[in-house]
Amino acid sequence: MLAFDIETTGLDPASSVVTVVCTQDFHTGERRAYEFGRVRAREPQNVGLLETELVEAFDAAVQRRALRHPLPAHHAEALAGDHGRLAPQDL
Repeated sequence: MLAFDIETTGLDPASSVVTVVCTQDFHTGERRAYEFGRVRAREPQNVGLLETELVEAFDAAVQRRALRHPLPAHHAEALAGDHGRLAPQDL
């Protein structure tokens, strides 16, 4: 199971940005922090790579039916891309 927490600059998905996403895979014990705020400020050329890594982790968990998080509906809709998959442009 992949558990995650998303921190943003606000509650409105239309005007807020993701600052950090932390994940923990309870099967492997792996923990990861995707620090979007830091990368945007210090390494903007690497934002795309970070987005891709996060999307791949979420997609893999969704395919394993191992994604768990009590997201409010308006955030879940904003983060879901086609077919319920997270899309990089949503980060």
